[in-house]
Amino acid sequence: MSTQPKSPLPCAKGGARLPCARDLSRLGDSSDIFSAIINNANEAVLITQDGVIQAANKKASEISGRTLEELRSQPFLEFLHPEDRQLALERYLTRLDGREPEERLWVVRLMDKSGGVRYLESTGASITYEGKPAALHFFTDVTRRLQAEAQIRASETQYRYLVENASDAICIIQDRELCFFNKAAAAMLGYTHEEVLEIDLLDLVHPDFRERVVNAHLKRLKGEKVPNPYNFDAVAKSGKRINAQLTAAVIEWEGKPALLVLVRDVTESRKREEQIQQARRMEALGALAGGIAHDFNNLLMAIQGHASLMLLSSDLDRKKTKSLRCIEQCVRSGAELTSQLLGYAKGGKYQVRPHNLNTIIENTAAMFGRARKEIRIHLDLSPELWASEVDRAQIEQVLLNIYVNAWHAMDRGGDLFIRSCNCTVDEIQARGMEVAPGKFAKISITDTGVGMDEDTRKRIFEPFFTTREMGRGTGLGMASAYGIVKNHGGFIHVYSEKGRGATFSVFLAASETCIREAAPKNQTAALHRGRGLVLLADDEAMIRDVGGRMLHELGYEVITAADASEAVQLFRQNARDIKLVILDVIMPGSDVDEALRIIRKSSPEARILLSSGYSVEGQARSLMEMGCHGFIQKPFDIEELAGKIQAIQTH
Repeated sequence: MSTQPKSPLPCAKGGARLPCARDLSRLGDSSDIFSAIINNANEAVLITQDGVIQAANKKASEISGRTLEELRSQPFLEFLHPEDRQLALERYLTRLDGREPEERLWVVRLMDKSGGVRYLESTGASITYEGKPAALHFFTDVTRRLQAEAQIRASETQYRYLVENASDAICIIQDRELCFFNKAAAAMLGYTHEEVLEIDLLDLVHPDFRERVVNAHLKRLKGEKVPNPYNFDAVAKSGKRINAQLTAAVIEWEGKPALLVLVRDVTESRKREEQIQQARRMEALGALAGGIAHDFNNLLMAIQGHASLMLLSSDLDRKKTKSLRCIEQCVRSGAELTSQLLGYAKGGKYQVRPHNLNTIIENTAAMFGRARKEIRIHLDLSPELWASEVDRAQIEQVLLNIYVNAWHAMDRGGDLFIRSCNCTVDEIQARGMEVAPGKFAKISITDTGVGMDEDTRKRIFEPFFTTREMGRGTGLGMASAYGIVKNHGGFIHVYSEKGRGATFSVFLAASETCIREAAPKNQTAALHRGRGLVLLADDEAMIRDVGGRMLHELGYEVITAADASEAVQLFRQNARDIKLVILDVIMPGSDVDEALRIIRKSSPEARILLSSGYSVEGQARSLMEMGCHGFIQKPFDIEELAGKIQAIQTH
């Protein structure tokens, strides 16, 4: 490094005349004392003259990482950070003009020998050194302090960012006043920052919970134990009641006790919990409905069986025959009701057959119209509508759910337009709807209700989503409708605008199968009769009784079992003679699966007919896959039984 300054600082003219100047040459014998003080000072001290370091103490050497020899006779500015050199020069020139800088104390960055940066707090004065003007500099190393302050500021910024952007309301309460609160607190309550500062805190708590909140607050301040967290209801500016969860802790704020409070809005989660609980109740109700339907089908089976046996009698007069036919019709109506109960309880497609959807629309519209007379229903049905293979009961449920949704949107009554037509879905549309392209039967249901905004329309098929208050729906109706249609290989499209009603379009795949209307029974048709031994297993005595009588009437010998284990025992004893096993799917306390495996292994040629008050879906389906030959659903009459036996024996 050059011994001469590259950019020497200007000299002061008549340095002794500067007000702040000090003539060190006048110290005389005191110079040794002065040197001792300077060399042992806790601050770095430099004397510069014409911008060149003339003298330095030990602390200057220590801070800069250079020896005194390396400092002496070097340009002072070259040791400073390049960005600070101009300001240092300006401050020096200010002093040369006999003035003090506006800020006597300032921070300058020093480049130490290793290349590191040291932050120095600097002050100085103009002096006379060895008869010439000079500058006396004092430097205090504040690097650690500034770093600590920067860390504190960063920490404060970080925590302030976290607090201000937290989703929970965070506030500090002292003497029933809000000392601090974040944006979430104001947003939750709907107040501006200024409004929150002026409001009485108790006005934010619902009257039903004020006593509880005040007592908890006082107990905490006294150091008593309080449940943490606990629930209460807050009141927003709009008057809306907010379900909230409060967590609090005692802190010190500006030297006085205060409460740090976190409040979480749990209104939506509480609503979801209530909806889940209600859904569980509905699930339990579904299981109960399924059990009732199963037991009711067994009762209907006994009635149907005995009625069909009585109709075989040759001495019946016309009046008795008519009465028995009426009983059979009532049984069929009861069975139809239980089929809907079972479809609700178990889900899935209950009985899929080709159907004329116009007939389903007309029936459901008439049913709904009778119940909701304030709704005017308008039908526009295409007579050329394609058939569709559907579970009639479930499609009825879909339509009724949409009708009910429309009714809720028309509180004061309105118009419901129901249309049907044929349409074709191309590959591009099909990909968007996740269905196979092809022909579809389309049912459009338009209401004149309040309509939906975009957010509601997007969420309309979400389970548990509802815009209605608790007790007026589970939020499962539209989700159920969507699931049923999706399970049928179709889709639902929704169009709606706020204030302009809504249109639900249900698309169901068209069927090539012809619709066959149920033909009336041929009363004189001969029953298919047979011979051989039949094992009838059912846990209901009345089913074993009427079933056995029907089988005897058809020419079979019958042995009966009350459970699966007895059925296995009887089968093993009579395996060579048994030609047919009629096995009830559900027998409490019995392992029907194991019984079926044993029977199939013992006699692979034996024909097995499953029977149940439930549908073929569920457990019956899994048993069918184990090698059963047919399924008959209760209640059935002797003609159905004869037909099923004939079908599986000739299969």
